[in-house]
Amino acid sequence: MRRTVGVLGAAAVTVAALSTPAAAEGPPCQGEYLTYAPIETDDGIQLGELSVYVDEDTGEKCAVTSVFEGGGNARLYVSLGVCAEHEPGNTCTVRDFYEASAGDWSVNTMPLYADDHCVQAVGAITIGDTEATGETTPAASTCD
Repeated sequence: MRRTVGVLGAAAVTVAALSTPAAAEGPPCQGEYLTYAPIETDDGIQLGELSVYVDEDTGEKCAVTSVFEGGGNARLYVSLGVCAEHEPGNTCTVRDFYEASAGDWSVNTMPLYADDHCVQAVGAITIGDTEATGETTPAASTCD
């Protein structure tokens, strides 16, 4: 499914703050850490995090949505938009788009090869009726 990468809507809800990341159950991303974005509700409560890595040997980029401990039966979503741009900036002209979602995971990974292009990553977590989102900024980011 191809769509424009951007801010996802999130419901305004109140939940207890969770403090420690859960242990990974999926394959970890390989390579160097590039960036991080909190995954928060509209009320600013952080339910998890979105991290992006790059394997310098292959150029493969990997985005990970992680839910904090106590996430229970969380639905996780992660996407990477490969931008036409080669430099960071506020515009990401999406040339390729990849997304994945899963339930009952602590970590959801999605690697892709993005050569020297910038990417924009978006992550989301849903626990019951509570939704939270996060994205890398600027729109064309993680260009390393």
